[in-house]
Amino acid sequence: MSHATEFVVRPARVADREIVCAIRAHVGWDQELVESWFHDVARGSRFMWLAQVGAEVAGMVALDLVDRHDPDVADGHSRAAVTSLAVLPPFLRRGLGRFLTQHVEKEARSRGVTWITLFTDPANSAAIRLYESLGYVEYKKHQRPWGMAVHMHKRL
Repeated sequence: MSHATEFVVRPARVADREIVCAIRAHVGWDQELVESWFHDVARGSRFMWLAQVGAEVAGMVALDLVDRHDPDVADGHSRAAVTSLAVLPPFLRRGLGRFLTQHVEKEARSRGVTWITLFTDPANSAAIRLYESLGYVEYKKHQRPWGMAVHMHKRL
């Protein structure tokens, strides 16, 4: 059963810095880069959104137009990446991951992106199944700063 109609997505603002850090900490990710991400948002090379159910933040997602480590992921032109997709536990299994991924795809398309990429931990089989159900296919495995990643992409 989809609950997508209950989700509202809004751009993350600098005032949301602590919320973004809290989401990342809650799902076990680092927070060291969050400050620089808001600088990237100001420069237009990254876009971030928060998902809410009522007044409660339920998750987040970002669109990176440039990847500092691998231009095959996001090159600033035709390729961009879905990043930082995180759903908080009370909102799991309600369609929010799918909803946020589709939101980013729409945003990327509106910016002229023709290929959308993403990467995840190879052990995250639930995420891989979700992405495959949305039409993503694996195109490489590659070391990221945090470890090995399965890279997937699809044509928009």
